[in-house]
Amino acid sequence: MQVLRVLGAALFGVLGGFVLGIVVSEAIAISAVMMFGGIESLRALKFLPGVLAVIGFIGAPLLVMRARKPEASRVSGENRGP
Repeated sequence: MQVLRVLGAALFGVLGGFVLGIVVSEAIAISAVMMFGGIESLRALKFLPGVLAVIGFIGAPLLVMRARKPEASRVSGENRGP
């Protein structure tokens, strides 16, 4: 079951990162056109969706795996409040 959660997180990470990359790159491009009249100097924006998709592919499963580990205070019973 844990494997399916990790694979699902990877899929959503890729899709979410790609969509976020498109939105952010377009917002930067529109702002650059409005402020400077062109985006010739911002050619690296075309790589932003791919980069954010890779970050989502790596980061989302790491967050899922980290959230599933039990904390030491829960396991040992230490640090219990009143």
